[in-house]
Amino acid sequence: MTNDDPKSITVHMIGNAHLDPVWLWRWTEGYEALVSTFRSALDFLAEYDAFIFTSSSAAMYAWLEDNEPDMFAEIRQRVQEGRWHIVGGWWLQPDCNIPSGESLVRQALYGQLYFRDKFGVMASVGYNVDTFGHAGTLPQILAKAGLRAYIFFRPGRHEKRLPEEMFWWEAPDGTRVLAHRPPGHYPYAEDDIAPRIREHASQRVQRVRDVVSFYGVGNHGGGPTRAQIVGILAADQDPEMPRVVFGRLDRFFERALAQRQDYPVVRDELQHHSRGCYTTHAGVKRWNREAEALLGTAEAFATLAAEVAARPYPHAALTRAWQDVLFNQFHDILAGTAIPEAYEDVRDLYGEARTLAGEALWSAVQALARRVDTRGDGQAVLAFNPLPWSAVVPIEAPPASRNVGLSRVVRADGEPMPTQVIRSSALAGTRSWKLLWVDELPPLGYKLYFLQEGAEARSPKGELTVGECSLENDLWRLEIDPEHGYIASLWDKRHEVGVFSGPAALPLVLDDRSDTWGHDVVAYRDTVGQFDHATVHVDETGPVRAALRVVSTYNRSTITQVFRMYRGSARIEVEMEIDWHEQFRMLKLAFPVNVKGPVTTASVPYGHLVRDATGAEEPCGPWVDVTGTAAGRGGTMTYGVALINDSKYGYDTCAAEIRLSVLRSPIYAWHDPARPQPGQSYQFMGQGRSILRYWLVPHAGPWQDANIARDGLAINRPPIVVNEFHHEGTASPSWAGVHVAPANVVLSALKRSEDGDDLIVRLWETTGRHADARVQFPSLGARWQGTLQPHEIKTLRAHRTDGGWHWMETDLLEQPDSS
Repeated sequence: MTNDDPKSITVHMIGNAHLDPVWLWRWTEGYEALVSTFRSALDFLAEYDAFIFTSSSAAMYAWLEDNEPDMFAEIRQRVQEGRWHIVGGWWLQPDCNIPSGESLVRQALYGQLYFRDKFGVMASVGYNVDTFGHAGTLPQILAKAGLRAYIFFRPGRHEKRLPEEMFWWEAPDGTRVLAHRPPGHYPYAEDDIAPRIREHASQRVQRVRDVVSFYGVGNHGGGPTRAQIVGILAADQDPEMPRVVFGRLDRFFERALAQRQDYPVVRDELQHHSRGCYTTHAGVKRWNREAEALLGTAEAFATLAAEVAARPYPHAALTRAWQDVLFNQFHDILAGTAIPEAYEDVRDLYGEARTLAGEALWSAVQALARRVDTRGDGQAVLAFNPLPWSAVVPIEAPPASRNVGLSRVVRADGEPMPTQVIRSSALAGTRSWKLLWVDELPPLGYKLYFLQEGAEARSPKGELTVGECSLENDLWRLEIDPEHGYIASLWDKRHEVGVFSGPAALPLVLDDRSDTWGHDVVAYRDTVGQFDHATVHVDETGPVRAALRVVSTYNRSTITQVFRMYRGSARIEVEMEIDWHEQFRMLKLAFPVNVKGPVTTASVPYGHLVRDATGAEEPCGPWVDVTGTAAGRGGTMTYGVALINDSKYGYDTCAAEIRLSVLRSPIYAWHDPARPQPGQSYQFMGQGRSILRYWLVPHAGPWQDANIARDGLAINRPPIVVNEFHHEGTASPSWAGVHVAPANVVLSALKRSEDGDDLIVRLWETTGRHADARVQFPSLGARWQGTLQPHEIKTLRAHRTDGGWHWMETDLLEQPDSS
């Protein structure tokens, strides 16, 4: 057989039925489509001995297991025969830019273990065929979950140029998977399949005689048709056609690797398909970030409470909560591109997850609090730190006295704290006020305080003043423009640097005529106005913090920004409330950083990437940093600003200006080429009230030295305050659950193992620097010491024995690491 023989080419036909459980329909309709699609596939498997069906997404199978047990048993049998090919290995096909790195780990953990437990197999091929973009950190997560190959279609060939369509995709830590963007697209609804076979056979990867070709009706399910199956059988018998087989992706990758291994290496993220979706539907983005943070906190404290307070670990509740969040991370949900009715269900599912996580967290901190001797003068309050490092944080609690002016806070060691009375969200007697103080809390631990009646006994140290339009402490002087409401200047007093080169925290309004996804948009740069006509008021003043409230307007929309400065704090905190009533518009918040030679670094799931500052719209996680050089005290220095946010995922940078994407207001579920029709009524997105909290963290030196990745986690994890009655106890009034060093290593997950009661400790190197790491749980007598390579995600499993703790490194599935 020569290479001129068409039968020397093998076309692996991948029968699939891409099914969006939620998109232009609610989940109930998605379930109905799933049942009919899988029934059709099973019938064809019974009728055609050679037919193979490919499917992903454990969540779909969980639906069937609960409601269609007979069909589920049929699928199990076909899986054992090798004719129902399970791919993906994740709970479902999520967005791959917006979820946290830990969420993507849980997609694999819960997906792979489900397939193992229910079908006796785990996927070896990652599979996100419709996801709109793929973070460059994914290869490490894929490989450490047993997924050594990866299939994707978006971004398409017109959106992302690659050296070849098969390549080694390398994460920043050096981990590689073999990735492939097949010809065509995943759905194919035409009955005549011969033209598709010929076309795809001509689009083989260089020096490989095999090619994959996807077929089957998709999006609303459906799958392969009878005519397609018959056409494939006929094509294989045609001497003028290639060899055509019903294929499996794992076999295709095996053959591709057998023919060559010198595929090009791509060290890059796989972007972009629809850039607007990272800002579409602000609500679902906030629900997701908050649920992720709450779940991580609940797991950590539940683990500690199980170990030191004998509180049963809530395995089932936390698993259910995680699976709710993972389902809502489906790419058409989390991207904001589903119908408005679907988001009612999404909101409720996030609500269930947050309720389950909240109950687990509260049970855990109550159990830990019961161990503390809380007898003393005044109301006992324990402030818990959800962060795995010591943190100086603001703490809030209701006053101890009807006369709020006489309330004070005293640490358990007798040290009085500078205390300030601030407004609460209520307007009802003494509950209209809260007490505010700042202190350093131990990592994943607590401190005990007493709220007492009496005058403040400790004078605060350092400067904190507020003027009509200014805030100042020992480190900063911030001035607000009284007419326009933006930051007119921020002066770094230590380094004698003007932080911004122009108006900052400036709300810009842009024209945005793109559809819900932002298809075919590269950048949002068409500014049509800005919020203006400001009023500025002193909102708070006292020994702990000062604040200015700035209200500005644009057309029928209003923005309120409360700028807060704490005594001695190295960051500026801002709370922003938007009342938005614009259509076909976008809201951005601009910060021109006063540096030369700027470099933009953005957070991504379990990592960060340096990106070109071209003004193009990009996805991000909790932080974006611009660092360059600035003239200051002592000469030219490395200087930068990190913008930390609590719920946004889109931004652009042009030169040294960061512009955070806050809101978009297209029509719900509007997909080009459909066009809005004159005279018709449509539901627009982003309308009404929404909130955003962000921090400005200027820094001298590189961002890595400023622990910016920690700030990105901290903004969504405020202290947890427990009002405790007086009781005896044996635990210390100040307690640390864990110690982790050095600062560039973050404990990103602490939980019980899925198959028992072992400790699972996940560590993440956050700066791209080598680390000799140390982990200690003082109350457990458990210690680990080892090395993390730059960008590494390391999972440890600790088993308690009579002689102490036995530690081992595992993969992300909590099994011994065989890499």
